[in-house]
Amino acid sequence: DHRAITIIDELQECILDNKDKLDPNVMFEFANNMFLQSSDMECVKIGLSILELFNTQGDRELETAIKTIALFDEFTIFSVFLMRKWSTAEKDILECAKRVHGWGRIHCTDYIEPTENETKEWLLFNGIDNDVMPAYSAWNVFIKADVPALIRRGNLSLEEMHAVLKITE
Repeated sequence: DHRAITIIDELQECILDNKDKLDPNVMFEFANNMFLQSSDMECVKIGLSILELFNTQGDRELETAIKTIALFDEFTIFSVFLMRKWSTAEKDILECAKRVHGWGRIHCTDYIEPTENETKEWLLFNGIDNDVMPAYSAWNVFIKADVPALIRRGNLSLEEMHAVLKITE
């Protein structure tokens, strides 16, 4: 009766409020099974949402499954919530952003925290290119690609000028 996105906060809060009564190993296995074995998309999302309460980094098989399902726009945001806790978050979210084109790309640009020039450059030139509406990402891309610093620097290349104009448009 509910979409996963509408109950995640309450579900996570309920689990955290009752963590003394819940076996974390059982919860992890339950979430992992929902994620990896359910044929219902909302159950997969709930599984991912519960996994968000755990440290998933280091389990290579699970990381690979999360990165793979992230390539389906329907699941990108749920996967990004997990990836952003990893030490390789910037690289993993950027790789995902490069391969999704709808809401997935919008969510990636929302949650990526760029520290590397490669990420800022990709955001500048590609961050608003999505199949939904560029404006959904424009402000985040403007800030995260550090367009104000680029403009202050001056002497923009033709490609940089086109990118800045596209973002501000």
